[in-house]
Amino acid sequence: MADHDRLVDLEVTDDQARAAYRRHRALTAGLGAVAVLAVIGAGGLLIQSIRNIGGPQRTDAATGPTPTPTTQYVPPPPPPPPPPSAVPGADLHVTGPTMVTLEPDGTVYRGQFQVTITNSGEPYTVTGVSLTLPTGVDVDFQAGDPGFSTCVTTAPPAKWSCGGPSVPAGGTVTHIVHLFANYAPSATPKTITGIVFRYGATGDQSPDDNVLNLTLTLAAAA
Repeated sequence: MADHDRLVDLEVTDDQARAAYRRHRALTAGLGAVAVLAVIGAGGLLIQSIRNIGGPQRTDAATGPTPTPTTQYVPPPPPPPPPPSAVPGADLHVTGPTMVTLEPDGTVYRGQFQVTITNSGEPYTVTGVSLTLPTGVDVDFQAGDPGFSTCVTTAPPAKWSCGGPSVPAGGTVTHIVHLFANYAPSATPKTITGIVFRYGATGDQSPDDNVLNLTLTLAAAA
């Protein structure tokens, strides 16, 4: 009887030990699962934090986190200035009579007229005067300075090409031109046409008003 009771006690003790062991395993497994879930959760929070701040930042112990550099707007350079406009050339305007009377002096006919040259343009460096003179008519340089000189023969219809006067920008010059006609005095008047004084400047804007067309009248001799 005592042996029987001892066997029963042993069976009960073994059953209790096995039950305790099963409870211990279940508890250990549960704690392990909780630990795994905690690690996974912590990792997810770390990844989300990195995504929010755009990556880890270097930390300087003295100055703190290094700021993220920003790109500053640099305005484009201003456009170059337009090129300067072209400077207009000289613009001469010549005024004078259209008819001149020459008087006989016993051997030839002599006379004079006044010519005015105005420059309404810019300064210029080259001026010329071309003279178209019929046979027997010429400029009397000995009687006075006509405002041009150093004349050389040129191709028709002009007869002479001369160095002209200098007229400053916006200025005006006036000259007296002396003429003579190498004709014997006559008791009847005589008319001579085809006398042309053309003043020119390099780049003149209106060359058509640089010309004097003269008609000479040889007065009757007494």
